[in-house]
Amino acid sequence: MKKSSRFPLAFVFSVTVLSALLLGWALRGSGIVASCEVLDVSVCEELDEQLRPLGGGSPFSFGIRQLGVRFRFRLARQGESLQVRWFYQNHLINEESLSVESSEGTKAFYLVREDGAPLPVGEYGVTISEGGRQAFRLDFSVEEPQEQPEQDDLQGEPEARERQEARA
Repeated sequence: MKKSSRFPLAFVFSVTVLSALLLGWALRGSGIVASCEVLDVSVCEELDEQLRPLGGGSPFSFGIRQLGVRFRFRLARQGESLQVRWFYQNHLINEESLSVESSEGTKAFYLVREDGAPLPVGEYGVTISEGGRQAFRLDFSVEEPQEQPEQDDLQGEPEARERQEARA
């Protein structure tokens, strides 16, 4: 192959590689390509000293005064901003933001009413976003506790009353 015929081929190849690299960089910077992964999201009543979830799992019982969300992140750029948004009945009720100091880590945030009252019964959600892109959403609920039927409620069943009296 002649030198003159290899030049256009090498030039086209170089321009293609450079264009692909610039396109990837531009998309990552614009938020079109996710730069941060959000992992192991959980909502709980408390967290221990190592940020491990304690007590929880939806549905939560009415009377709870706080809920925490804990998550891990990785592949974040230093200075990148993560937003945590809390929703009640699909309405935004709280929003917090943090600037990432390292490329990976664990973070936790709490939802607490300012007046210290219990969280109302209903449907909740929490989202974690980066660069305006929702990276994760978790829905959960707070419900009235289920009442157990008392032994006195068995009065209409003679056999059940007899068994209850025999145990006493």
